[in-house]
Amino acid sequence: MSSSSFQSSNQCQIDSQHLHSYLSGNGVVINNHQNLVEILSCRNLNEIKSIRQSYSALCGQDLLHAFASTQRNNPLAVSVLCVSKT
Repeated sequence: MSSSSFQSSNQCQIDSQHLHSYLSGNGVVINNHQNLVEILSCRNLNEIKSIRQSYSALCGQDLLHAFASTQRNNPLAVSVLCVSKT
């Protein structure tokens, strides 16, 4: 496994943990929002797919389903769901 693959895999796990923290309401809110924006705006499509797989392995739930079920009234979450389905 190459160094960049390892870093990418490691980063997906870290991103998944940040997303789980955001969706579960744990942790510091400001940092979670900053992490969420960074993850959603700075990752390419392949990285997002890897993050979804990592999130599923970590939490036993699809990331899009997690957004839909825990953030129904959050306008940011609705925007994320619309963008991720395209």
